[in-house]
Parts: sequence; structure tokens; C-alpha cells
Amino acid sequence: MLRIVIPGEPYPKERARAGRGGFYTPKQTQDAQETVRNYAFLEARKYYVNGCPAYPTTGHFWLGVSFYLGNFRSKRGRLTARDADLDNLVKLVKDALQGVIWVNDKQVRGFLPGTKKVLGNSYPQTIIVIAHEDKLIPAELAMLGDLPA
Repeated sequence: MLRIVIPGEPYPKERARAGRGGFYTPKQTQDAQETVRNYAFLEARKYYVNGCPAYPTTGHFWLGVSFYLGNFRSKRGRLTARDADLDNLVKLVKDALQGVIWVNDKQVRGFLPGTKKVLGNSYPQTIIVIAHEDKLIPAELAMLGDLPA
């Protein structure tokens, strides 16, 4: 299993926007994907098989992600949790890991127990756990439970 911890506020995938030259991905989404991709690359490069990088690879994966979203102050000065759609948070991670961990995000077969978003944390971060289906045994799945903080 591969575990990647990304410090900082999680960012959801935004919709593509229409511009003069066609559609484009917003700059903040591109930056967030690049951050996830860089942390994943640093972790993935630790794994080699017969002297070759083990990632990106084929096969199927199970993905677990815990998003810990921080607090922000609203215009009225009240401390509130920034809420984001879980689907869009996961989509950004899946797209960012394409070409680093898996060849195509269609290889993600499902989600590990504990995939969640938690609001109002003093230390915002994203924790990603990736399991290659071929390397999972039933005992590991039973032991996963909630993803570690």
C-alpha cells in the first residue's frame, strides 16, 4: 500500500471554463493537481521492481482519501468550515495521479473504507492511501477501517 500525505488546504476540481481559444482548466485547479502530483511522485519513486520504477502501472487500484478541511473567516468575521463537494475533491486526486500512479483513472475500482472529508481542522491536509488490487489480501481489507490521521 502506498500512503501519501499532502499538507495544506484540500482543493476541489473545478469545472472547465470557456475562453476565447476554447475550454481551459482554471489555474487554481491546475496548481492543486500539480501539488498532489509532486507529492505522489516523491512517494512513488521509492518503489522499484527489478530496477525499474513500479509506478505508473496497469491493473486495478483501490483508493482511500481523507480530506481534512480547515477553517476560514467569513465576511462577517465568524469562523466557519470551508465546505467542498467530496466528489470534486476525489476527482482532483484521481486526475492528478494519472500518469504518476496509474495510467488512467478508470483503473480505480473502488474506494477503501474511511474515504471522507472532515471539516474545521486546525491542520488542513489530504491523506491518500492506494492499494493495488493484486497485492491486497482479505485480511488487509478487514484491518483498514478508518484511514489513519
